[in-house]
Amino acid sequence: MNPELLELLRCPRSGERLQPRGEEALVNESGTQTWPVVLGIPDFRLFDPPYMTREDEKQLVQELWQVAQRTDYDGLVRYYETHNPGGRSR
Repeated sequence: MNPELLELLRCPRSGERLQPRGEEALVNESGTQTWPVVLGIPDFRLFDPPYMTREDEKQLVQELWQVAQRTDYDGLVRYYETHNPGGRSR
């Protein structure tokens, strides 16, 4: 993670500085909070999505990444809406 960005980020719960734990997570200074990093983006949500588990969401994000490599924006939106439990259509 970019060191300048990491210097700006703080734990949403404790306000402490964050340190990388590999490529997959950030942890606060006291080690009491761990935040996932998904495709290089820190996930600081305090609550899980109500319509799927975080693991299911992670899988959907990975699928969307794969679909995005072979389709246009409209195709990606259609895929998301038909494969996301919170989407408009199933």
